Amino acid sequence: IERFLRLGWHPDAIAGRERCSRHAVSNVQENMQRYCNVRRPLQGRLGRPLAISNKDSEALFDKLIYSS
Repeated sequence: IERFLRLGWHPDAIAGRERCSRHAVSNVQENMQRYCNVRRPLQGRLGRPLAISNKDSEALFDKLIYSS
């Protein structure tokens, strides 16, 4: 999709040629305009946020190390 967009193809022609939706082509086109890349950059950390703070985590680790 990226190659055809750079060559100046019409999005409907790209969707037909690559057998994808027009929406997929417009997503790639928008990401290229915004981020100069096909994919948008990741936002922050992935996954679930920590349930306890770093200080609490260290204190718990120390307690477990010395209690065993």
